[in-house]
Amino acid sequence: MSINGLAPRGFTMTVDAVDSVPDAEFAGLALYQNFNFIKGISIEAVREVETSKNIFSAETGNTIAGNINLISKSGTNDFHGSLFEMYQSGGLHARNHIVAQKSPLVYHHYGASLGGPISQNRTFFFGVFEGYRFNRLTPLSGDVWSSGMRQRIQRELYI
Repeated sequence: MSINGLAPRGFTMTVDAVDSVPDAEFAGLALYQNFNFIKGISIEAVREVETSKNIFSAETGNTIAGNINLISKSGTNDFHGSLFEMYQSGGLHARNHIVAQKSPLVYHHYGASLGGPISQNRTFFFGVFEGYRFNRLTPLSGDVWSSGMRQRIQRELYI
């Protein structure tokens, strides 16, 4: 990803205005040389995405190319939520050119979100769950030595 045509390491990323870039030399969502542990945020939890480039305010001034700020959802006085599932099977996937038969593939991506009031007009909650399961057989390719080569190797080992 690149902002303003600059290198990918030139932008910063924040979640609710908290720096989520662990290392100034490498932009990403992980913990390394920083106290912020923002491993990632579910798409179901994102309310808004703000991007800024060129002229920066004081809160995003430590960037060269630009800033991406993910604003998370929160609870409200009304209960709200969502459920989702994405399912893929191997029916439409191409066969690997190495093997004679298609390997089975099953991919499930699922999740839910729920928010609402704990105390009207005072305290709210919001939570998100997301998970996936990926089952696939992967063909391993390699060389199989001929019987003559195996005999030569055995002779060399025992001499």
